[in-house]
Amino acid sequence: MTPTFAPVIGKSYGTPDSIFPKRLLILGSSFYLEGACDEGFVMSNAEGADFGLDIIGMYLDPDFSAPWKKTYSTFINSIFGHATSIDERESFFDSVVFYNYLQVPAGENPYSADNYDYTAEIHCEAFLHVVENTKPEIVISWGDKVWDALPNEWGYGMAKWGEPLALDPPFGSYMDYPFGNETIRLIGAHHPSTGYPSEYHHEIFKGLGVVADSSINRKPT
Repeated sequence: MTPTFAPVIGKSYGTPDSIFPKRLLILGSSFYLEGACDEGFVMSNAEGADFGLDIIGMYLDPDFSAPWKKTYSTFINSIFGHATSIDERESFFDSVVFYNYLQVPAGENPYSADNYDYTAEIHCEAFLHVVENTKPEIVISWGDKVWDALPNEWGYGMAKWGEPLALDPPFGSYMDYPFGNETIRLIGAHHPSTGYPSEYHHEIFKGLGVVADSSINRKPT
């Protein structure tokens, strides 16, 4: 099925200009929207098509300020292993697919997310549609809600569990999924909005093949 919230596909994703040697999909949890809790609220695919792109645009706008921007910065810093510049953040989003799992707004703020059913088939079907179309080699999922909702089979056979690199699931857990003639590695991470050990995540990501080359596609200084 076509996702309500379209994935944000970076212009360098899967190309030699990407800062990542492997195709990387970042699987977030959910978007929030004012009025989402109102009775009878419905969001169409047309309304959601550019929602993620708009969010990333606001995040990269240095003149726009919002508390939620720290979530994205914390995660990106953990990928690079240091506090990142705006150029590095732009290169990051140019090089990945960003997609949120829940295909309805999860209320108006993160506290309402628990009221939504992440295990509903529509969310998994939309995610697999994105995977089929973007063909990532690595997926990093944010938080236990998404990790727990994802099935162990994505249509091409059962996934194989890897040896956890940490003892705090989903942090450090990973699974290798057969997908067509390739394999997709799913890596579990804490949600970077809170309680996120950045340095430890960096080491986990590096150990599982997520390494950013910040010398690629950087603007001249």
